[in-house]
Amino acid sequence: TRLAAARGLGDVYKRQVRDWAFENTEYNCLYSYMKYTNVGSYSTAIANGMKKVKEYPDAKNEISYAYAITREEWSQLNDNWIITPQTRNMQNDNKDM
Repeated sequence: TRLAAARGLGDVYKRQVRDWAFENTEYNCLYSYMKYTNVGSYSTAIANGMKKVKEYPDAKNEISYAYAITREEWSQLNDNWIITPQTRNMQNDNKDM
């Protein structure tokens, strides 16, 4: 379905951002912070190869999570994506966004 393809394309874009950061900067670790109830955010972090590195009290959010991935962990990932005709069409549709 189009929704499933959009979610797959979103995963591709998230990985491209992560890869760009490691390929074009000197950062040795990337972090993602979120409220503990934000299942979508921490699911995305996990799908991007991140691991929970800290859980801490937060006055605004009660509890926040920090996920991270190091350059070394990233270099060991094998998550190359195959672009299907569906996702290629969606990429073309989103070029002007």
